[in-house]
Amino acid sequence: MTAITIPLSGLKESRVWIDESPIDGGGTIAFRRSVKSDSDVPIESRRIVVEVMVPVGFPMYGLLGASLDPSAEGFEILVKSVPSDGVIYPQSLLPPDVDEVRVGLCEEYVDAVSESLQQGLLGHLGTLPRARLTFDIAAHGAAGSNNHVFRKLADVVFESLLSGEPAVFATVQRLLEAAF
Repeated sequence: MTAITIPLSGLKESRVWIDESPIDGGGTIAFRRSVKSDSDVPIESRRIVVEVMVPVGFPMYGLLGASLDPSAEGFEILVKSVPSDGVIYPQSLLPPDVDEVRVGLCEEYVDAVSESLQQGLLGHLGTLPRARLTFDIAAHGAAGSNNHVFRKLADVVFESLLSGEPAVFATVQRLLEAAF
């Protein structure tokens, strides 16, 4: 599994995985939204996972990933959540003595991700492919994660997967810089 470190301005750190993931996905569907799509543009399955650490006082942290898969129906978004006491993720960008990072998107951040995705949908109406976008990879810090981080990560992942081309690191870097 290869994580690519994407340099960001300041002391921010980020890693990106394309078509692979550092952790297993799963969870229970906590948000579902379907939108009509008349697009006949074929898409290929792809996945992107983005991890970020922003040192602003106590470091803000988040990891979020999704897959985009072709569908015979319209465009559908699924966001999966897990209990907040998930398995510890020791390979995070945050050292274990700074914060306790756990696998999963806890209910606390589902609303932030869902709100971001609903705004993203508005910007793409009429251009959405026939596909299912499933957010099922996440990790959060006990102290350093917040709604802002997950809202911004959802923007980056959504825009990267819907860019109309395979995710490239330059695109992800540009989106991360704009978000954080």
